[in-house]
Amino acid sequence: MRNLILLLILFGAACGKEAERPDIEILREADSLEEARNSNGWEHAGRIVPNFGFKTSGVWARFPLENKNPEAWRIIIEVGSAYLDRIDLFFISDGNVMRQSAGDTVDFRTRTVPHRNPASRLSLPPGSKSTVYLHVTSKGTIMVPVRIWEADEFLYKAMPEYLIHGLYFGTIASLLVYNFMIFVFVRERSYLYYCLYLSMILVSYLLLNGFAQQFFFQYSPFILNEGLLFVTALAIVSVALFNREFLQNKKVNSNMDKLMMSLIWFAVIVAISSLLLPFMISVRLITALMPLGSIALFLNAIMAARSGVQQSRYFILAWSALAAGSIVESATSFTLLPMSLAGRFGTQLGTVAEVLLFSLALGRRIRRLSEEKGKAQARLSALEKDMELARAIQERILPHSIPVSEAEIKVTYIPLHAVGGDFYDFHETGERSLGILIADVTGHGVSAALDSSTVKVAFRTVCSEIASPGIVLGKMNQFLRTYIQYRFVSAFCIYLDFDAMQMKFAAAGHPPVLVLRQGKVIPLESEGMLLGVIQSFDYKDATFDLQPGDKLILYTDGLYEDLPGEDYTIPLYAQVERCAATTDADAFGETLVHNLSQMRTLLSDDITVITIDIPEPAVALR
Repeated sequence: MRNLILLLILFGAACGKEAERPDIEILREADSLEEARNSNGWEHAGRIVPNFGFKTSGVWARFPLENKNPEAWRIIIEVGSAYLDRIDLFFISDGNVMRQSAGDTVDFRTRTVPHRNPASRLSLPPGSKSTVYLHVTSKGTIMVPVRIWEADEFLYKAMPEYLIHGLYFGTIASLLVYNFMIFVFVRERSYLYYCLYLSMILVSYLLLNGFAQQFFFQYSPFILNEGLLFVTALAIVSVALFNREFLQNKKVNSNMDKLMMSLIWFAVIVAISSLLLPFMISVRLITALMPLGSIALFLNAIMAARSGVQQSRYFILAWSALAAGSIVESATSFTLLPMSLAGRFGTQLGTVAEVLLFSLALGRRIRRLSEEKGKAQARLSALEKDMELARAIQERILPHSIPVSEAEIKVTYIPLHAVGGDFYDFHETGERSLGILIADVTGHGVSAALDSSTVKVAFRTVCSEIASPGIVLGKMNQFLRTYIQYRFVSAFCIYLDFDAMQMKFAAAGHPPVLVLRQGKVIPLESEGMLLGVIQSFDYKDATFDLQPGDKLILYTDGLYEDLPGEDYTIPLYAQVERCAATTDADAFGETLVHNLSQMRTLLSDDITVITIDIPEPAVALR
């Protein structure tokens, strides 16, 4: 909270007082100051930001200054484009001409104001008038956002701005280190590609915003120009690799995979070309690559969402946030929008939102990776003697019978070894209501079975709250965080009210419950963190209106693990619909498990399937 308050204070300080934009005239062609002063080709631009696009020759801008105060007017003129090659400022007062130069082809140590953006310090005597001429040359696009600051105000503006940028770079660097450590631990390529992307983002913003020249490369035009293009192209390469790997293009959508590979190779060619070809050609290639890359990446996320890749929504939100921030910042630069927090730092805010959303998407994989680690630990510790002990424990903790209720309930339980880490239980609250919990301790075998007994204790301790599954999971989480170490537990809890024909449910990192209605599968998801990860988490209740004839299917992830293809929902849903159409209710669970097992070459986890058949009206009224 304190960091958030500090950030808001800094944003307020940086955006609270805006500098004056001068009334500018522009001249597109002139070879010297003398020619510019005598030219009749000046155009009035007003107070908007002059944008000359790609201009091979230099451009000119001028604006008047007048000191109406009885004291000397000390000002700083800032050009808010750190990537311009050279800016020559000519200050004409009483017939005298003073020249100051800046830009990424000028040694930073010669600047009169040591600021990331080109800035010049001037002083006007009382009552004096003068004219400032700016001659700007650059091999890329030329924008000249000029602001006039009071010298003292500039210091107050610069300090919070540098702190804001420091927080931005610190956030990116922290995410980089964090995700790299995850990559070292899990060795999954998605994390490596994401780390490469964060690295390129960090370097490109250091170059683009002038910090690289200010603090590292005071006079290195090649690094500041060609280097920026090279890093930008590599950023497209790394983010495209990350998208392709994480969104499973190769297995989900072959056409999108080909598109992403085309984008990657095009970006690689542009990166190499930026070091070899003339700068003007390279900058045009980068200018074409960036919008094409953004469109391709956004389209990839959309197609992945349509293919059922759940994490794709994070990518859609990420690209939308980045696009929105860039648009707002561009519109503000052209004075189409008033100055604001989003206007000044829109692209960077969009980037922060983007990388945070990417991190959330990657975080969803931790559950699967931790389960795999638990499985490996269970295999190593699975001794025959412990199996016998665990089997006896498991027989005591699992329900001995299925409760009699309005619905018809069937359970199929298949541990990988003699015992497993899957757990289920019932809580009868009346003749026309029932609570059910299904859980999966990471791993399997003896140790998982022992921990599942702790899950039963946790559930039985709080099952009086079964009418609110979210409260049940919340209290179980607090209990398990204390008594289970080095393991996590996924769980799905439901409460069936047959009078209201309604189901309440909540999940803790568990696969969704499936509702089979009129032959079609409806997945019901509920977001919630795995049990035992943190001490406190607010699990939310969700509701679903039941209909007579519905079939509810609760299951653990062993049901679909090791199925061919990256998206398990395709074969799972198909088999659920097929079994419902061809198999009676008593044999549904066993048939479903059998059919799915025939599709894989390896069984690597416990399997539990609970089916609940909601009675038809004639049965419900008996």
